[in-house]
Amino acid sequence: MMASLKNNKNSAEIDISYHKVTNKIDDSFVGIKIKSNKIDFYYPETYHFDDSSLEKSRNDVLAILQTISIAKTHSDSRFKVESSFSNNEAIPLLSYLWTIKDYLKNGFYVNREKVLKKNQRGKVDWKRTINGQPIISEGNVIYSDIVVSVKNNLDNLIAEIHRYCVKKSLDMLGWLFRINSSSFILTKPFYGSIKNLYIDALNKELNQTFDDEKKERLEHMLAIVEGLSEEQNTNELVYGVDSYSYIFERMINSIFGNRDASKFNPSANWHLKSDGYVPFPSSDLRPDTILIHDGIAYVLDSKFYRYGHTFDKKDLPETSSIQKQITYGDFIKTRKLGSDIQKIRNAFILPYDMQSTRNPSNLSKRIEYIGYSKTDYREGIDDHEIVHAFLIDLKYVVNTWNRKNHGDDVLSLVRQIEEIQSTQIKSEKARDYVKTAENIKETQTFDGGISNSFYATLTNVRLKESLENKEILFVDGFFVINDRKYIDVSDGKKHLSEYASRNMKECCLAFENVESPNNNFPFDFCKNCQTLGNSRAKQINSKDSHNDRIFLRAQDADLDRILEDNESALETKKKIAGSFSYGLKFLMDEQELNPNRLNKLSRIDNKKISKLMDGEVMPNLKEAVALCAALDLHPIVAHQLLANAGFDLKSAYDERNAFYDFLITYCSGEGLFDWTGKIGAINKPEWQIP
Repeated sequence: MMASLKNNKNSAEIDISYHKVTNKIDDSFVGIKIKSNKIDFYYPETYHFDDSSLEKSRNDVLAILQTISIAKTHSDSRFKVESSFSNNEAIPLLSYLWTIKDYLKNGFYVNREKVLKKNQRGKVDWKRTINGQPIISEGNVIYSDIVVSVKNNLDNLIAEIHRYCVKKSLDMLGWLFRINSSSFILTKPFYGSIKNLYIDALNKELNQTFDDEKKERLEHMLAIVEGLSEEQNTNELVYGVDSYSYIFERMINSIFGNRDASKFNPSANWHLKSDGYVPFPSSDLRPDTILIHDGIAYVLDSKFYRYGHTFDKKDLPETSSIQKQITYGDFIKTRKLGSDIQKIRNAFILPYDMQSTRNPSNLSKRIEYIGYSKTDYREGIDDHEIVHAFLIDLKYVVNTWNRKNHGDDVLSLVRQIEEIQSTQIKSEKARDYVKTAENIKETQTFDGGISNSFYATLTNVRLKESLENKEILFVDGFFVINDRKYIDVSDGKKHLSEYASRNMKECCLAFENVESPNNNFPFDFCKNCQTLGNSRAKQINSKDSHNDRIFLRAQDADLDRILEDNESALETKKKIAGSFSYGLKFLMDEQELNPNRLNKLSRIDNKKISKLMDGEVMPNLKEAVALCAALDLHPIVAHQLLANAGFDLKSAYDERNAFYDFLITYCSGEGLFDWTGKIGAINKPEWQIP
């Protein structure tokens, strides 16, 4: 694209050419090159450059040039700003632009800041004089310190410097504002010694001014003067970067990042034989952007690739980049960085032009989800092994990256990822899991019996952790993955779904027969109960391939879990804390129960219930546990009611207490009938409730 500018004050034409940059080798420079009256501007191909008018093209040129300074922070020469005249003097381009805009808005410099002095010649400032401390002499009021405003001796010199800076700025970039000549501004010729005079004057004025707007103007003037040289050829300059990728990365981080990414750097150490295997660090991996939102860590990698322009699949991120993202996820998961991180997601963000007609899918949103990648050597069970990909409109990024509020952009990205996770990814994981699910061994069974199930919750650390995290639930005598696909809830009671009953190998842990009873069982009944039932003892082997897969599958954050209302339970716990009678009456009122109804649910005598309500008597442990079952109490509430009665099931290593705790913790909502059935199954009639 080419354009020409002609100004009436100068008949010389300026030829401007606009070039798309592909980001390939030898075609990656983004910025501006000026030689004589020839101007070449280079912009990314994914940026929607509008050359329909000089005004619109000027806005695009300014927008991109103002992002170039971001690269000043990078040490890599490819990303550093290439900023020089023909004699390699640095270009204060942003100061040129600021000075022109300030001149067009406010004109030439005029010092409106007063210099106030005492007892000197000048115009008296009566307001400040009268505010001083007067002297009273023979009934007269005398002000000894007369405040006057005097002219700053530097004013004329500062005004002269400002005119020179405006002229210089217009010579370099006036064409962007349709000003092709600065001949209407008269200034002194520039020579070496005047540069030092100008710098000293500007520094002196900066030190004595308190006006922020004036200070900013002086700082830009100083930047321009410091870049001047007698040998400078003002007709040639270069300003830009050899790679725009770092700038894109920093802009994306400004929009989406809300954590210090340097805290998430995986690293490694070398252990060399020659150094006695003393470790020394290798280089770190550094993620581009970390976003944490609603307990999910999003690891974002900005890729300034061509896909958003070509839509050629070969221009998508390569396997090495995919693996690097997975490594970041592994690091976060292993280190458990931050208590506010429950899930991990990975995503690439690539630039595109949402106004382009080239894209085959008619994408037109500023943030568009395009798909996800997986490796063929990871099973994709962990969330972060899926790497999502987005296109973002580059023009939008350039124009808004330094704004403070990008909440809508964050929500757009997050919602699109979570929607795919809960639909496509979840279905795909389920299909993959079913395909690879194996039949259990002949020595295994899904139903371990109540005593073996109880024992497993005490001794199997992995099972206990999964139960505490609500990843696995104990339902109908089975340890099953917590997902609504496998568990039905009706009237507050949980049951295996019909699908789960037909596909237990997909969702249930398996027990394995043990050849001889385990003498390490903590309680005698655990050693003997299976023998009494003419069957072998059974255990859950966490390292068994089937069980290992069930545990891993249960950790999937995208499962549609059945969640306990812990918040409501904690509120109820606070309300019933105190006496047992008060807590019991509160819970009965909440469920609209009278003594007769509670008698039928708990099998506790009516008179005893009335006395419990009146505080005349306290329940024994069996009665208290029976009330927990009858009232279908959440475990948090049940333990508080027991505490009101003076019982703590976790305080003593007692087998009966441990079993009652098992019923309350893992079998809540089943009711008294089911609990008594479970107690009967372990051959301990003396434990029966109430």
